[in-house]
Amino acid sequence: MNSTPKRLHTFTVVKASPEHPRQSEASIIELRDGGLLIAWVEFLANERGGEDDGLNRISTMVSRDRGFTWGEHRVLIE
Repeated sequence: MNSTPKRLHTFTVVKASPEHPRQSEASIIELRDGGLLIAWVEFLANERGGEDDGLNRISTMVSRDRGFTWGEHRVLIE
């Protein structure tokens, strides 16, 4: 058994912006092919801004290198 602790990495997948004032509540699953799929709530700019009841959608991206880089941004649920 290897007793070397695994290193944890902290990263930002998508930053908030004027068009998307809040990016939150993410989950990551491992795909059958070993890739990682991240899904998160992406809030849209409007009069409610990034508040909990503001306009939002579920977006996703896939990583093929264990989360160091992420592929194309896709909207799963508008």
